[in-house]
Amino acid sequence: FIPESLRKDILALSMMPAFSKLTDSIEDESTKGTWTAFLQSSNPENEIPPCDLWRIDASGKLPCILELLLVKTMRPDRTLAATANLIHKVLGEDFPWDEGLDLELLACSPGMIRGPILLCSEPGHDASWRVDSLAADKGKTMTSVSMGSSEGYDSADRAVAAAMREGSWVMLRNVHLCPSWLASLEQRIHARLPNPSMRLFLTAEIHPLLPPSLLRASELIAIGAPTGVRAALLRYLKAIPPELASKFPVERQKIYLLLGWLHSVILERLRYRPLGWARGHEFGEAD
Repeated sequence: FIPESLRKDILALSMMPAFSKLTDSIEDESTKGTWTAFLQSSNPENEIPPCDLWRIDASGKLPCILELLLVKTMRPDRTLAATANLIHKVLGEDFPWDEGLDLELLACSPGMIRGPILLCSEPGHDASWRVDSLAADKGKTMTSVSMGSSEGYDSADRAVAAAMREGSWVMLRNVHLCPSWLASLEQRIHARLPNPSMRLFLTAEIHPLLPPSLLRASELIAIGAPTGVRAALLRYLKAIPPELASKFPVERQKIYLLLGWLHSVILERLRYRPLGWARGHEFGEAD
């Protein structure tokens, strides 16, 4: 009754001491019904089989993380929900982990900024449009520079120097293309006290050559494509301003929902390229 696609992962999990009873329990006829119900449940993260069926020491520590590993292995489609349970149990129900990215709060609230705002994203997932939208909404003057060439370095130096004097905003795109130059940028920022109104935004793909000192000095925001249609749809709906979504006519809300559904399905479809699509296309919230 175990799908063939899960057998290898279950065997790998059973190699861990905490799960050494797992395979025997699954093969036992007396507990087969329990595991079948777990595999077929619509909410398996809330219906974990009793600990004594799969753990050597049912009174041991870290039961929450072990339950998450079990769900991830046997019901990978419910990993996000199991992770939410883990966060609620460990950090409390009120921990604001799923409220989304509030870039406006970070960039515009007094006293929030301690350094550059670094937006790291997966390859093909552009986060710069968020900054462009925020600057337009707030009426801020912002200079945008694409990095990766010597001309870009000169333009970035001039833009950062002007922003430190005037308190304007600067966005440097794709800084992962110039990791050696970032060291000099960090020294320049710390060499003098900038205007309090200055905001320096950096966008980059997740890259091993990004200077660790810059990562520590920055407000780091990791942005990735949502996992699953539901997560993508929720992120899209949260991005719509309430005053815009509540405008008449009522057909406006229906159009938003249809657009969000299409957007979410396309994002999910991208995970399976090139099985369905012969070419990869970047498609994000900006589209």
